[in-house]
Amino acid sequence: MIQLMITRRLLKQIAYAAGLCVVLLLLTTVTWLVVSRPRLTPAPTPIPAPRYEALVVEAVNVVPQRGVVDIVARLRNPNARAGIAALPVTFHLIGPDNQTLTSQTVDTYILPGAVQYVVALSVPLPGVLARVQVEVPGSPHFTNTPAAVTVPSFSSFLRERTTTTINSATTEEQRGIVQNTSSLTWENVEVTGLATDQNGQVVGIGKTFIGALTPGEQREYTISWPLPAAATAHVTVVPSTNMYLAENIRKIIGDPSLLR
Repeated sequence: MIQLMITRRLLKQIAYAAGLCVVLLLLTTVTWLVVSRPRLTPAPTPIPAPRYEALVVEAVNVVPQRGVVDIVARLRNPNARAGIAALPVTFHLIGPDNQTLTSQTVDTYILPGAVQYVVALSVPLPGVLARVQVEVPGSPHFTNTPAAVTVPSFSSFLRERTTTTINSATTEEQRGIVQNTSSLTWENVEVTGLATDQNGQVVGIGKTFIGALTPGEQREYTISWPLPAAATAHVTVVPSTNMYLAENIRKIIGDPSLLR
């Protein structure tokens, strides 16, 4: 009897041990399957491409000359923190039958949130001009400009305006002074001038280049156009420079704080 009880107890212990081994084996197998299963890497969230507002052609003015025309287009960039380093602008001269008389492309640029006057001077006119169509790229390459980047800034004021006659051709000359009010030296500064009559109509268009300007430096300039038939009542002058050209920014050599 005692031997039978010992045998039953031993069988129960063996059964418990076998059950425990089965449970441990199942747990080990499940754990191994979970650990060894390849983990799926979540797909990266796509970064949406920046969206830019289109350039706006606010005005186009034409000043007829002898067999040629001077043209100016006023472009506005509504993107406050993005500009265009290279912008081809094409002027199509359209005749009365809606035919293209000639076309001329001007390579320019436009700064963030700026207004740019694009000028085409002495464009040959092979017929009667009805209108001028301005073509700008539909998807130009914008360049984002961080807030810490210095955007060119200038101040200017006008001086005297005179007329000059050379070989029966009379021109009107506007003198003025432009100052670099930004913190960088710009190697190539340009000045565009528009003469308007008392009705606000553009009667003269001119452009000149004044070279490099260091911070705070002032430079005198003269800008001219053929003497208008209507008297000039006002002159608008717009200094500018292409901040996106590396060769247009003068690099500082050495540590400016050590200069005395």
